Amino acid sequence: MSRGGAGCGKNDASLDLISSLPDEILGSIISLLPTTKGAAQTSVLSSRWRHLWRTAPLNLVIDHSLLSQEGECTTIVSKILTTHSGPARRLSFNRPRGIRLRRELYGKFDGWFQSPSLNGLEELYLSSDDKSPCPLPPSVLRFAHTLHIASIGGCDFTKINAAPTLSFPRLKKLKLYDVSISEATLHRLLAGCTMLQSLDLLIPHGLSGSPRTIRVIAAPKLTVLAYLSRQIYELVIGTIRVKEMIPILFTTTVRTVKVLVLESIGPNLDAVVGFLRCFPCVEKLYIRSLIRKDMKNAQQYDALVDPLECLDLHLRAIVVNTYRGLRPDINFAKFFVLNAKALKVMKFGVSASNCNEQWMPDQRTKLQLDNSASRDARFDFERYNSDEGMLFANKRHTHDMWIADPFDSSLCKCCGPF
Repeated sequence: MSRGGAGCGKNDASLDLISSLPDEILGSIISLLPTTKGAAQTSVLSSRWRHLWRTAPLNLVIDHSLLSQEGECTTIVSKILTTHSGPARRLSFNRPRGIRLRRELYGKFDGWFQSPSLNGLEELYLSSDDKSPCPLPPSVLRFAHTLHIASIGGCDFTKINAAPTLSFPRLKKLKLYDVSISEATLHRLLAGCTMLQSLDLLIPHGLSGSPRTIRVIAAPKLTVLAYLSRQIYELVIGTIRVKEMIPILFTTTVRTVKVLVLESIGPNLDAVVGFLRCFPCVEKLYIRSLIRKDMKNAQQYDALVDPLECLDLHLRAIVVNTYRGLRPDINFAKFFVLNAKALKVMKFGVSASNCNEQWMPDQRTKLQLDNSASRDARFDFERYNSDEGMLFANKRHTHDMWIADPFDSSLCKCCGPF
């Protein structure tokens, strides 16, 4: 609240300019608060605010602090859904590892999702970090026609008897990770996502019913593509066909994709270049590499004979998740150093054990950084301690799916700059 100092006026209440705003604006402000508890606490500010929260767009966050007290969680969530009469914007349920919930609480989910307070839900974040997927409540599908964002992890879709065709006419961003889902169900789901802009798939093979082939019939507004499961045998997007992480056929390109995230064994330069031909307007490229020492990556590239539009005009940022400085790594990275004319920054995730005073200048020489195709490019080596390298693909960095690049950890609210 805005309060004046001495001499600013006799009536302090008249200086409460925020409270004088219309209910619709105040409701939007309340809905932007990061926690449900914080939003509800605005009701004690003044009589003007007392009833606003109940009609403001609902942003229901069931977080760690609430889940740690299971009995209270059931009571509080049920009370919120009973008393709240405003529109539903966001429902976020994140079950952290280590918090065990009784089977009875899962029975509550189906009832909660059917609450009239959640009619018109726009964003759904549902995840569990348990080793085995938890059943997805069938009532989740009632939000199919209103969801703009869906991020679902650690759930089992195989028990759901979905209609032959599922329609998600407003869904713009979809993320599925650590889920158990059949190919038939996944294909029906993707076929109904006619407005999809961002697709993030991390589906491990080995779970019951996990798909080996993924087909996206059409995604005319797709801007972000994360393809981080080498266990997926085949990916088809329109006329683009990829097998075992290698593009093998495309008759037309997808020019809407701006952010591309790939898992590459080797890393395999030929495969990555193939992706850039399929998606020629990529601006940001993220690579998580799985080392294979016999990879040569000695590609002969002639920009005059067979130019890559992406390298000449668009590619401005590259992140290599696990860079070890071996010959396959060097040849892979050097290709982009010497050919990416629009490059602004290239970041290398380097194991802390490798990154010493002698190793760094040796790598800069081997990569020919002084001869880069883009004179404005900056090259950064970032130390990491994780076995998986820098965590641009970690779930906690991709939860905010409204941002243009959900894999840029510098934009993530839970982290500092990358």
